[in-house]
Amino acid sequence: MKPINILNRRLILILILLFLMISNVKADDYRLFSGGIGIRVGFINSGTITLTSRISGEKIGEYETTPKMSYGIFFDIPARGSVGMFLGINIHEISYESFQNKVLNVEIGLKRLIYNNQGELAFRPGISIGYAYVSEIAAIQKANLLTVTFLGEAVFLTNSKYGILLDLSIIYSPYGRDKRYEISTSPTFIFRSGVIF
Repeated sequence: MKPINILNRRLILILILLFLMISNVKADDYRLFSGGIGIRVGFINSGTITLTSRISGEKIGEYETTPKMSYGIFFDIPARGSVGMFLGINIHEISYESFQNKVLNVEIGLKRLIYNNQGELAFRPGISIGYAYVSEIAAIQKANLLTVTFLGEAVFLTNSKYGILLDLSIIYSPYGRDKRYEISTSPTFIFRSGVIF
């Protein structure tokens, strides 16, 4: 097993455990989840794209991608208590050997909101499902994919009307397809920073 896959699985496990650990905390302990708009920029790590023939079911091959840029915008939907919804639009650059392209990923999900005692730091673990589209990369043509993302956001609050955001998330695609292949991707992590208004 490759070291990067072991690392990704451990990060997924950590994020899931953190999400479960806070699930029993009372909502009364938190401020309002008042919504907002966030912008984040960073990189998406390397990963594996697996292709399987839609006709024979035979595994065709694997592509090992390289780390590239990732950027996006998200909209927190106002809610009361400790749970809020969000809508995100992301662009992930993708590179395999001499092939390069961009993946559009639109996601919707849930976040839990935790403040520290002083209210200067908010931790927001969450989960989302999404739709991703890539027009072409190597043998892949006009592919549609289901994505699942485990989020780990930390927001450093300021005295102004914005916060500084750090985002460490895990994303993978359990299923996708184009005209010839069924497509899946291994879990890989995304590290980004940005601001939330």
